Amino acid sequence: MQGAMKRGTRFLITSRDYIWQAARKELKIQALPVLAKSQVIINVHELTVEEKARILYNHLKLGDQDENFRASIKPILPAIAKSEEFLPESARRLGNKIFTERLVWTSAGIIDFFERPMDFLEQTIENLAFECRAAIALVFLNGGKIRSPVPTDALKQPASAYGVTPAMIRVQLEAMNGSLLNLVEDEEGPFWTYRHPTISDAFASCVAKSPELYQRP
Repeated sequence: MQGAMKRGTRFLITSRDYIWQAARKELKIQALPVLAKSQVIINVHELTVEEKARILYNHLKLGDQDENFRASIKPILPAIAKSEEFLPESARRLGNKIFTERLVWTSAGIIDFFERPMDFLEQTIENLAFECRAAIALVFLNGGKIRSPVPTDALKQPASAYGVTPAMIRVQLEAMNGSLLNLVEDEEGPFWTYRHPTISDAFASCVAKSPELYQRP
């Protein structure tokens, strides 16, 4: 990275503040001082209406929603941008079909989507195919992070719990990359993790509702 910066390459690295504070303990900040000096903290609850509108536009433009969906909710977008419950992550989910399968395309329905993001996220997970939930369970059972390629033994427990095969889980890991899960890389190599920290909370809530999946200590 340092070599690339000397050649004029610019990097934009984003993270939640609490994740950064936890990660910096393991980073060699002294080797790359710019990590400590060039920081901007953005409070998502203090975004202007114009900034929210741009975030909405970009996520809808870059998402996988069809033209019919985008046209239907276009008149509602100004109200969303003015909502005090607006979050960039909710905007990203609005642009992705996997999160909006049960969304009502009305002003009240869209606003509700932003006001109750956790409820909608739980519904999304509960409506996934068994092999998709098993893929999330794989990450969940390993503390939110598992190396890729995933060891075969690590696939057995989530496969058994959801009645699927390890091969099906591997396929869904790839399929959900960028939506619910992410394949990222650190100094030790690639690993699977959640696309957003709230996915862990939502999945835990879904598991807690099932007497066969939730094992009390």
